Amino acid sequence: RIDNARDAKAELGALGIGTGEVGAFQRPVQLPGGGEGIAAFETVSFAESEVPQGMVFICQHKTRETVWLPELIEHANGANGLSAIIAISDDPETAAQGFARLFADGKAGAQDGGWKVWTGTRSADIWVVTGEKAAALYPGVDFGQTPGKAFAALRIRVASLDKARGVLEANGVSHVTTPAGIAVLPENASGTVLEFSEQ
Repeated sequence: RIDNARDAKAELGALGIGTGEVGAFQRPVQLPGGGEGIAAFETVSFAESEVPQGMVFICQHKTRETVWLPELIEHANGANGLSAIIAISDDPETAAQGFARLFADGKAGAQDGGWKVWTGTRSADIWVVTGEKAAALYPGVDFGQTPGKAFAALRIRVASLDKARGVLEANGVSHVTTPAGIAVLPENASGTVLEFSEQ
């Protein structure tokens, strides 16, 4: 979350961090009270050479009044935030240090059998683990379905695991149990594990 994408691009450049061009887009949104509004955004992606893996971008919400509404951010499955982004690497320490430099308050440290990157207040951690650790976190998951440099899993924090499970089951979405919660497998989630957890 940034206040101004163009300023952010300039400030990152001054720090020697490469980015792509500022991208601007918008789309119509149905407003809870009726009628239609516009959701407008500007984004800046970090250059591929700056990112250990995956794609990382920063986003300016230009029309917060149409997208930051309680009615639009409350979900039937009880999701209330992204708690972790999990990446698999042969060298978790180096990858974690690379991610940490992209965040103003980024800090990397060994934790829970991998390397965690603290990215800031109200922001998801990035957890970089080996393939062996990923297999322990997600038993039986075939990460061959995950594109080479993509993130392996997204952990979504939910208020109630039972509620999230109920929504998945009501919609016929298959899932498995993990040590931290439940997960939709890569073959059903565009190549990544989509995990729901109360953690």
